[in-house]
Amino acid sequence: MQKKERTVKMKRKNLAIFWCKFLFLIFTISLSFSGNLKANDFGQEFAIYLEEKVPLVLKRYDIPGATIALIENGEIKAIHAYGYANIEQEIPMVTDHIFRAESITKMFTAWGIMNLVESGKIDLDNPAEDYLTGWSFSDTEFNDREITIRKLLSHSSGLPFGIYNTYTPGDEGMPSLKESLSGEAGAPAAKPVQEPGTSFIYSNPGFGVLELVIEEVSGDNYADFMEREILDPLGMNNSAFYRTQDLSSGMVTNYDQNKEHVQPYIEPVKGHGELHTTAEDLAIFVAAWMENLQSEKPGRGIILPGSIHQLHSPEIKTAGMYKYFSDSYGLGHFVEKLPGGQQVVFHAGEGAAGVNIVCGIPEMGVGIIILTNSKTSWQFLASVLENWIDYLGVEWKGISHIFSMAKIVGWVALTLFFGASLCLFWSLTRGFLRGHRIFKPLSGPAQISRFIRAGLAIFIMGVWWGTSVKEILFWLLPNLSFWLQISLLIFSLLLLFSAMFAKESKNVNVKV
Repeated sequence: MQKKERTVKMKRKNLAIFWCKFLFLIFTISLSFSGNLKANDFGQEFAIYLEEKVPLVLKRYDIPGATIALIENGEIKAIHAYGYANIEQEIPMVTDHIFRAESITKMFTAWGIMNLVESGKIDLDNPAEDYLTGWSFSDTEFNDREITIRKLLSHSSGLPFGIYNTYTPGDEGMPSLKESLSGEAGAPAAKPVQEPGTSFIYSNPGFGVLELVIEEVSGDNYADFMEREILDPLGMNNSAFYRTQDLSSGMVTNYDQNKEHVQPYIEPVKGHGELHTTAEDLAIFVAAWMENLQSEKPGRGIILPGSIHQLHSPEIKTAGMYKYFSDSYGLGHFVEKLPGGQQVVFHAGEGAAGVNIVCGIPEMGVGIIILTNSKTSWQFLASVLENWIDYLGVEWKGISHIFSMAKIVGWVALTLFFGASLCLFWSLTRGFLRGHRIFKPLSGPAQISRFIRAGLAIFIMGVWWGTSVKEILFWLLPNLSFWLQISLLIFSLLLLFSAMFAKESKNVNVKV
């Protein structure tokens, strides 16, 4: 009996040990895959958010349509389309609609340069002019030998910001690339306006020079080289730098800030913003920044992981308005270190045709692509990005921060102008009713203070309607800008009336 009891106890003990080992094994496996499980949960939850919330956000900001792609574990997780590709014809947006990538193109130009670096044809720290035979930098007070490939890629070459003229596809009057770099296409000539390497100046002409470098070194057209060496190997089959008939038929209809159609256009310089692509193709590109579940390395064999690391490494601190979006710029990529140690890599693209962004966190294997067909989409982009970041559980102020701050400032300004207008209206109305306000624009009491008020009113109206402040505000706050404009107009007019109608006190004679 005792022997039988010992046997039972031994079996129970062995069974307990087995289950302990089994549970420990399951726990260990779950830990090793916890990142993937968390990513899958995140993907499902965020997909629900996209389906439920994005149409509402599109409506709130009056955006015609958008496509959004999500990346997890270095692979495309989902692609969604919302709204309309064409409002008037009620053409729904679909995931394979084609957009102008605008300045996101700069990332691809950087990949093209690194392709030539790896083949030994270019050195990042050599002067750009070493690779240019049929064009040179214009006369400048600065040493153009200091304009290296690296400085051109990082916007630290000293070359100016510039926006090129747009042309109708097939326009024979469009300047050549070299003519454009010499200042014959709207943007300033590609020559330094400050000592190269001094500070960050976002420069479209700088990437035009890189386009020319690629052509001179490869002996091929930029668009053909990029498609052969970068787009085709990546499998970006719906992307091109030429606006072909097939490409045009799949393009979305774009709308400006007045909801008017933006006619199809091209630019004489391609390397800074002429890529035409889809959300899926851009997702393929962003996924190539990171390792995937099949252990495919960053660069996907097109460029080396070490080259990806160089592109994503901070080269210079950003400046001007760009410092509110990101603290650093790498080689063709905006980069920012997060408090948790991860690094966000991104680039936005804005033109007359729309606003887009690609963003990835390579250490986490995640990314997002947002493409829109409206010039006024920044608040929409900021809203979707903010929710994406919240779902990831990381801290990044990024683009959403500047628009959140702008919204607060906008509401405060609207409240102040509205309150000041009410006070002025009450003061003027009471003065007119009591007969204390008399039309004396050039005479009467308190002339100095009235001249100051008149000058302030004219200054406000001049700044608002005579400069780009209105466009900037509309860009930042599309929903609030109309009411801010109305409140500013009312306040300025009331201020002007208070200056033109002098306030005089009635003399009261008292008999004793």
